[in-house]
Amino acid sequence: MPTGEAADVLELRQALEQSAAQSIARDGLTPESEDGLRGLIARQRELAQDGDVHAFAAADEAFHRGIVDASGNRLAGRFYATLGDRQRRMSVSALRPRPQRLHVLADEHETLLGHLLAKAADTFAETLRAHLAATHGAPGRPGGDR
Repeated sequence: MPTGEAADVLELRQALEQSAAQSIARDGLTPESEDGLRGLIARQRELAQDGDVHAFAAADEAFHRGIVDASGNRLAGRFYATLGDRQRRMSVSALRPRPQRLHVLADEHETLLGHLLAKAADTFAETLRAHLAATHGAPGRPGGDR
């Protein structure tokens, strides 16, 4: 991945998911979206138990994309989907040396979902920022590439 690209991907993810959380805080999460996100978390817990980093990365990407899709902004959802390959590669790279982090990520996803259900967009944004930084590093921090 070119220098700076990972930080750019994380910045776009933060912006899109934060915007989605604001829409969800205003309009609520549909039962179908909630069920879908809960199903992805359950799947992640199974994959974490198996230590399957590649499949977990795919389920991770689907969870985060599901948040954007749940906002109802189809253009944002289509754009977010274009980040999927990069997102999965970044996750595999970050998680392969730390497979124990898979369990932590599933717990963090549960927390993020809780913030969406509580319509707490600001808390969601702060939690997401910490979640991404702990996994991928952040610009100017160890693990970041900027």
